[in-house]
Amino acid sequence: MTTSQLLINKVGYFFKSPYRERGELRNFVEKLKEISDVSVYGGMLRDILMSGNRSFTSDIDLVVSGIDGQCLNKFFLHYDAAKNKYGGYRACIGKWRVDVWLLENTWANKHNHISIQSMQDLTRATFFNWDAIVFNLNRSQLIASDNYFCDVSNRYLDINLAPNPNPLGNAIRAIRAGLKHRASISPSLVSFIYETISNVSDEDLISNEFSSHQSDRYLPYINLQDMRYNFYKHLESSNSNNFSFFPSLQYNLFEQMNCAK
Repeated sequence: MTTSQLLINKVGYFFKSPYRERGELRNFVEKLKEISDVSVYGGMLRDILMSGNRSFTSDIDLVVSGIDGQCLNKFFLHYDAAKNKYGGYRACIGKWRVDVWLLENTWANKHNHISIQSMQDLTRATFFNWDAIVFNLNRSQLIASDNYFCDVSNRYLDINLAPNPNPLGNAIRAIRAGLKHRASISPSLVSFIYETISNVSDEDLISNEFSSHQSDRYLPYINLQDMRYNFYKHLESSNSNNFSFFPSLQYNLFEQMNCAK
């Protein structure tokens, strides 16, 4: 069985199974599918591919098409939801946090970075190459960028679309991926990280990570000045190779995290 088919099976099971308090989420998605074309986007698919269903606890991003904003507003009258930054809604469905927005309201489209006409176009709209994947729930169809599965398998992390609404957040996500998944970070992404964090204090980096990743924080356990210096030296050497954190740093990081628990 191919990697893509395994992922299709895992995601299909996730939304059909009532286990791990997914019954409410399943009902929510089925109702949304009745009025629109619904696709899972980005991070959830990446996390399930890399770590499986059991490890997934993050937010779920759903992009819908075939309806207008008025219809989506009417749908969410039945839920305790708030407007999100995409002009859609964020709701807690059972224990799961779900963001839903219209296809045309995707950030890269609204800010004229790329034209998004279909779910296929979403694979060009993510900052990271690891997020360039979409799963249509109505048709059980998986859409990914050309090198997606190869890049994830090789732990190669790169920029997919450079303009983004949260540079600092994405720089921190890249650092976390480098530490957690031993990612091989592309030179262009190393440059982005360094330029973004070079003038940000340690306290602000740690605070920003905590605001988005409260359950598994990494930055308090590493020497952030040394990290900046390593990025700087890598760039100064005109090194065209990818960047990876030293294995010893990763070992010390997880050892300190375990001691802190």
